[in-house]
Amino acid sequence: MVDEGLPEANANGGAKQNAYKHALLYAYMYCEIGEQNADAIASLHEVCNGINRDPTPAERDMDTFNNARGKDIVKANGCGSRGVLKLAVWQAYLNQVLQDIDGIETSL
Repeated sequence: MVDEGLPEANANGGAKQNAYKHALLYAYMYCEIGEQNADAIASLHEVCNGINRDPTPAERDMDTFNNARGKDIVKANGCGSRGVLKLAVWQAYLNQVLQDIDGIETSL
């Protein structure tokens, strides 16, 4: 996410930029490995190398909400182009479709 100009997405799981990361990565996974596998990975990603990072309920809720928006976006736009998906997720971020850890809609 550093290349996207959103380094906070990797450093702070509650940051609004993390909402973008979840929606985008879910959309990409959906296209690459299918909905069922994307759902499984989206639920398990907080366990790294067998270590449960123990996200708070608010972090889990945020991740689940934004993963679902990623699913909505990919279902609306299809898997034909990563560029189209990336733009659609970015527009969702700018248009306050995604949410941060406090349930506040994202925007710049």
